[in-house]
Amino acid sequence: MLYRAHVKSHKTAEGTLLQLQTSPASHSVVCSTLPEAWGLVHAGLAKSGVVHDMLYGFPLPLDKIADLASLQEHYKEVLVMIDDIRQVNGLAAYNDREGKKVAFKAFVKVNQGNLRAGLELDSPELAALIKSIISSPYLSIYGFYTHSGDAYASRDPQKAQEFLTTEIRSVASASSFARKIYKEQQKEEELTSFVLSVGSTPTAHVSSSLSQFKDLLHSTDELEVHAGVYPLCDLQQQSTSLVPAENLAMGVLSRVCAIYEHRKPPQALIDAGAIAFSKDQGPTGDFGRVYFSKQGLEGWRVYKTSQEHGLLSPPEGMSDDEAKELLKNVSLGEIVKIRPQHACLTCAAHHWYYVTETKEEETVSDVWVPWKAW
Repeated sequence: MLYRAHVKSHKTAEGTLLQLQTSPASHSVVCSTLPEAWGLVHAGLAKSGVVHDMLYGFPLPLDKIADLASLQEHYKEVLVMIDDIRQVNGLAAYNDREGKKVAFKAFVKVNQGNLRAGLELDSPELAALIKSIISSPYLSIYGFYTHSGDAYASRDPQKAQEFLTTEIRSVASASSFARKIYKEQQKEEELTSFVLSVGSTPTAHVSSSLSQFKDLLHSTDELEVHAGVYPLCDLQQQSTSLVPAENLAMGVLSRVCAIYEHRKPPQALIDAGAIAFSKDQGPTGDFGRVYFSKQGLEGWRVYKTSQEHGLLSPPEGMSDDEAKELLKNVSLGEIVKIRPQHACLTCAAHHWYYVTETKEEETVSDVWVPWKAW
């Protein structure tokens, strides 16, 4: 099994190094933005050989072809993602216009149900795209890629396993579909193997059983797992039951700025709102939950946000009278640490991360600065 580290959640060189320290070691990454791809270059990870190949994990934007071509000077391989025949034509038009011969190996993006990006199996659009890539002098099919965002609905390992099975069947079917087209086009001599890339954090947590899917794959194809938020995890991942609370690795530090014990339910105002957490509520219906407070606010929910304001409300099962009594002992300026629903979006809201290495989180051992913009 191959492994490709998605760096989109933390967007740092330090985090990427930790991700690639797997067993066996990996040298493959996927980036969602050009600053991530350039950040790895500027950090020396491509030159040192820590990273060999980089997949730009967004269906090829035609305005970014020149940037991706420049990145080829730094990585052993720059891979692109294709899911529209107009991307193939756009690359050819770019080369004609610029008098260049920019060429890429490409993952074809397969939509296996969540309708975010990609083409459906056995669709005329997928057939036309594969034929177009086969005939293109500037593209070749590296493999097939899918992402099961639906897997976030998992609530136990068995359900995550079902989503993983669907992912693998999707890319394996795409491989078989492509092989038929290669044969029809009399291009079989160009076929070697495809990399079949599957994954999301829930399905990655049950990927240790991938050997059972060997019979689904063509003998020369290789299975690859990709995942993004797993180095950090969040309340969404905890809700799948695949990630225990003690494995959530990030939080937002905020302060209590006002107390409204007369409201129903009683509430406390904090100085972290939508811009600090994002607007994702997740399956629990809140934006985050307090996991550290010296004055008893553990479990309180960030139930409402506006741009800079967040409102804490009592946890399930606490009566208004109990909440009022507790708030009597809470001081303005009280520090609370809050687990977010969606770590990727929360990280993107902040300009640096304080890194701690103990459960108490009292001592900052490092500061990581993430790559920003697109």
